[in-house]
Order: sequence, then C-alpha cells, then structure tokens
Amino acid sequence: MDDEQRSRHAQRDELAASERRGAVLNGEVEELRSQIDVLEKTRKMTETELHEIAERVAELTNANSALQAAKKKTELDLQTLHVRTTQQFLADRTWVVRSR
Repeated sequence: MDDEQRSRHAQRDELAASERRGAVLNGEVEELRSQIDVLEKTRKMTETELHEIAERVAELTNANSALQAAKKKTELDLQTLHVRTTQQFLADRTWVVRSR
C-alpha cells in the first residue's frame, strides 16, 4: 500500500506540474495573440500610410510635370519676346538711319 500511495502521490505531482505548465503555455499563447493583434494593427496602419504617401507622390509628380511644362512654355514665350524685341529694335534703328 505504501508503494501505491507513493505512486498516486507521484502521479498527482506530475498532474499538478503538467497543469502548471499548461497554464504557463496558455498565458504565453494569449500574450502571443495579443502581440499578433498589435502587429496586425501596425501593419494595417503602415499600409494605409504607404498608400497615402504613394498618392501624394503621384500628386507631386503631376504637379512637377505641370510646372516643367509651364516653365518650358514661359522660356519659349521669353525667347519669342526677345526675338520680336530684337527685330523691332533693328527695324526702328533701320528706320532712324534711313530717315536721316
């Protein structure tokens, strides 16, 4: 009977140790689930920010293209104005020389 009691006591100790390990593991599983939730929320926020940044880059790219086109047009207009001014100056100069 003494051996039987020791065996039962050993089995109870093993059962208690297994239950403690199970409780610890369940706590770790819950902690991991919590961390996964936080990481998932962070991932979603990061994806949203990335999408917003990509849209902003597209907007700025379009604005930059429009500004480059406007600059090119302004440069061409300035060249045209310079040519016309030079032509008018030469025409006026020729007129003054001829009128003397």
